[in-house]
Amino acid sequence: MSIHTPLSAAPQARPVVARAEGMRPEDVGGYEAHRARKGGDLGHVDGRRSHLNRRLIGDADWATKAAAEIAAMREENFLCEIEGLKRRKRKRELVKRFTEGPKDPFRPSRHGPMREIILTAHQDWFAAASDANGDDPSDLERQFEETAVTWLTDTFGGDVVHARADRDESAYHIHAVILPRVETMVNGAPRKLLQPSKFEVIQDYEKLQDSVGAAFASLGLKRGERRKRAIREALARGEAPPANPRHVRPKQWRRDQERKIAAREAEIEVRATAVEAREREVIRREAAVEAAIRDAGERSAEADAVLALVGAVVDGQIEIADGNRPKLTTAADADPDRVRQVLRRANQSPVGKAKALGALARVWTGLKAKAWASALRLSVPCGLRLVGAALHRQTASDPGRADRRVHGLCVRKHDRPFGGVRRSGAVACLFGAWP
Repeated sequence: MSIHTPLSAAPQARPVVARAEGMRPEDVGGYEAHRARKGGDLGHVDGRRSHLNRRLIGDADWATKAAAEIAAMREENFLCEIEGLKRRKRKRELVKRFTEGPKDPFRPSRHGPMREIILTAHQDWFAAASDANGDDPSDLERQFEETAVTWLTDTFGGDVVHARADRDESAYHIHAVILPRVETMVNGAPRKLLQPSKFEVIQDYEKLQDSVGAAFASLGLKRGERRKRAIREALARGEAPPANPRHVRPKQWRRDQERKIAAREAEIEVRATAVEAREREVIRREAAVEAAIRDAGERSAEADAVLALVGAVVDGQIEIADGNRPKLTTAADADPDRVRQVLRRANQSPVGKAKALGALARVWTGLKAKAWASALRLSVPCGLRLVGAALHRQTASDPGRADRRVHGLCVRKHDRPFGGVRRSGAVACLFGAWP
């Protein structure tokens, strides 16, 4: 373990963070794309500092070499297996294996045969260094880096095929890739495999935390929480064990946060739409109330105009003038002030005024028609009888002439109102027979 120069101001004690993430050979391409900041989740990356990232272990083409090594292991295992089957004269199995071809040099598993190791600490711990603001690594970063490289090589040896330091994110951290090679014998033939369980720190999470905690203790970092011991102690006390926090990768965490933000924005939009709908409904109702009030006012003014005109006509203050279009005229003996007041009330509602004038005109026309009809029924026969008697007296020598004169008057009596009466009266006056 390396020896470090003591810091002038010791940072606050923080736990060292160590995680082992599963990795498959097909994941290496995506890993490299993200390392070069050409793919993957880059939302948390400060592109202005990406040039500060640097490789700590392995060559620049480590990914290509690792893929070639895995392919070589696959082919070599296949040839060794074929040779073993030939040596044991297992013809049927030999045909089957030729048909199947080479197999991957690892057992299928949920996490894959490789591991990605992540080492870091809280960003406040790194920010405590007095020279933490420049582009050059701070004292804490250099000491953390040296300790990490030492621990990786001591723990995994040559199986550490790659390690890098990232300085373009919120906290300084180190990524390392482990290619856990093992050699074994299967049916007397050598077999090369990838087997992550060869390392206790990968097989047992608590041992990983113990190992990393001991390695970084010289920097003032402490081991992470002992969850298994806390669970055992809680169960011994008869209490519910503490929840086992599940690590979420930054990409998944940001994706979850974006999903939550999108859900909140959608909820806000729904609420805003509902508020807008309520506002439109309130505006509609206010407009309906205003229209109802306005309509009620118009109807009230209309009724007042009708009552004013009808009352004035009944009281003899206003008369309806005859003509093609009926109109109001002031009666000869009307009160001018009363008439002006009535007309002012009527003019408040042109519709009411028009309705009142039309109704009064229709009533006036009907009454006048009834009066003319009554006059015809009573006056015309009487006048014709008087005319006939007078004609008979004047034409005693020719009675037929008098009948023809009376008949002519009867035929033309309805050409104008009271026309026959006027003509009969004129004839009667001519012969001196009009009373």
